[in-house]
Amino acid sequence: RLVGSEMCIRDRTEALRKMPPEFRQTFRMHRLEGMTHKEIAVRLNVSPQTVNYRIGQTVRLLREELSDYWPLLVLLLWPDLS
Repeated sequence: RLVGSEMCIRDRTEALRKMPPEFRQTFRMHRLEGMTHKEIAVRLNVSPQTVNYRIGQTVRLLREELSDYWPLLVLLLWPDLS
């Protein structure tokens, strides 16, 4: 049986799999590899605005997909509030 953080990771992975490949790639380059929008744009041969759009859409979709975890995330990130 999965517990909170394991379920969140599993659901995040599933949510990312639903994204178009170019959205996943852009998000991964920015969030995991720490690349700037401009660096990603040069590497992918797209405009920085396209990079910004892809990242924004991915974050929006993840927020929607993972909305059930918001109370857990608040407790984990801001324990002094509880």
